[in-house]
Amino acid sequence: MTEQTSTIVAAGIIDNQAGGDSAVLTVDDWQADSGIDQEIARLAGLSLAAYEAERKSVARAFLGFRASVLDDLVKAARKENGAADNGEESPVNPLPEPWPDRVDGKVLLNNIVNDIRRYMVMSQQAVDVVALWVVHTHCFECFRITPRLHVTAPGSNCGKSTLLDVLYELTRNAVHADNLSTAVFFRLCDGYAPTLLIDEVDAFLKENEELRGAINAGHKRGGTFWRCEGDENKIRGFKVFAPAVLCGIGKIPLTLANRSFRIQLQKRLASEAIADFRDDRAGHLHERMAQMVRWTRDHEIELRAAEPELPDDVINRLADNWRPLLAIADAAGGEWPDRARKALTYLKTEDDKESAKVRLLADMWMILDEKQTDRLPTKDLVEALNGMEEASWSEFNKGKGITPATIGKLLGEYESQPGVPLKSKNIRDGTKVTKGYYRDDLANPYGRYVKAVETRKPPQGGKNAATPLQRRESGESQPILAATSENNVAARIAPNPAETLDCSGVAAKKGGIPPITHISAENAQSGAEDIPEFLRRCTHCGAPAAADDPVQEVHSDNREAWLHRGCQMAWFGAHVSGEIDGGDDPVAADWGNEL
Repeated sequence: MTEQTSTIVAAGIIDNQAGGDSAVLTVDDWQADSGIDQEIARLAGLSLAAYEAERKSVARAFLGFRASVLDDLVKAARKENGAADNGEESPVNPLPEPWPDRVDGKVLLNNIVNDIRRYMVMSQQAVDVVALWVVHTHCFECFRITPRLHVTAPGSNCGKSTLLDVLYELTRNAVHADNLSTAVFFRLCDGYAPTLLIDEVDAFLKENEELRGAINAGHKRGGTFWRCEGDENKIRGFKVFAPAVLCGIGKIPLTLANRSFRIQLQKRLASEAIADFRDDRAGHLHERMAQMVRWTRDHEIELRAAEPELPDDVINRLADNWRPLLAIADAAGGEWPDRARKALTYLKTEDDKESAKVRLLADMWMILDEKQTDRLPTKDLVEALNGMEEASWSEFNKGKGITPATIGKLLGEYESQPGVPLKSKNIRDGTKVTKGYYRDDLANPYGRYVKAVETRKPPQGGKNAATPLQRRESGESQPILAATSENNVAARIAPNPAETLDCSGVAAKKGGIPPITHISAENAQSGAEDIPEFLRRCTHCGAPAAADDPVQEVHSDNREAWLHRGCQMAWFGAHVSGEIDGGDDPVAADWGNEL
């Protein structure tokens, strides 16, 4: 068996022959099929009139197909190439013909990096990720996941629009999709399998839950958006599996962030020289796209069969996001396997910093609650944070502890209100005026990024006061966020206070704040993956997350659990061997039945 045949076997590509048996394609079969593919590609490039004149004769004499089968194949080829099949102008940037010669993958990636850096100021790791992601758009159907590319910046004039223009010339079937509606989104994805370049997501996406759900669904192969159509309301599924760039100022919802690579742009210095991008001078980028079309088609079997090696601490959704890019880097060879993994480490570190920002918001809110105040001088805040035994703030700055400057830097990208950066303000401390933070300024980012929270005034009534659940107009308990000094972290109150509050949710131990447990997977209800890891309780051992031992989301089929890293092997092993039946734990019992 040749090396190429072995690769085909590994990829699991089979051919259902006339007798009904399944057989692995041979190299000869593969080469014969390539001639058919070339003819279908030629027909897909014809006008509708020219194709109609040839379809029947070509189908019978050359290909041996029924004309209706050829119609379906040509339609699929037009979709892949970004061409409209109804005579109308295509909304996407069509693919060029494949480069005529074989392409060296490592040289191709180096050239893409140079193309991007010609117009952009970016870190080496960030531009490596973008280059790998660009190539992935030309072969995303080889993988089960297409990670989103989240391009963000602290303000305007950082190059976001320029990067989108460059990506338009490089990615497969690109389409600019500013202020996108849900209906346009799923029809574009189903009709053209495009690369969606979505700008200004900060202006419209956060308030559009339906569109967020559709973009989330398109992250995974098989993602489908269902709609009723026509007078008879027939149900139709639209395939939404397609690459997407999410571009805007600031952050995106956690459900999207978890499915994305975050690329932070910065305003360039006067000393950093770059070229102005002009789409009428982009011929070199068209050639680069033709080279990507050729390289990805030549390596399709290898990419489908790829199982790239991942670092031990890269698991679950993070691993899903990185597999396509690492597979491309490994196939390209040279220094790219190492460069891709260095970029992974860099972006993961940046994501960890984002987690620190959320923890800081939660802990600052908790300190304000404990001290029963609406403001706090920065020096008191630093002392309180570094005094948290179970937190890691004292380990910041090489063990010197968190400082006012570190707090300012971590909070710097948040806004106290739309368009107003979150900063320390003057606070009167006795007879002195010092710098500090107000609860009202923290309420906006705390409600957005820790979890939805009702803005509350400091508890009244002294140390023995109770903090009741807020009530909706319907009388149903309203989930809110409160804090626990025992765990040094904010946690969400479940709809039933008896499930989560000591002393029946009435007696408060400190400053009127009831001791509240972390939320568990079974009480998370909808939006579970929005809940930061440090607010979760382990499904297996029942212990809460800690700064050095987070609780992570893991999946099996359509089920999920929240587990400490050290509990994952025990959890899966026990259920597979039948040693645990779930007991009184509804999540555990559900998993036991499933496995």
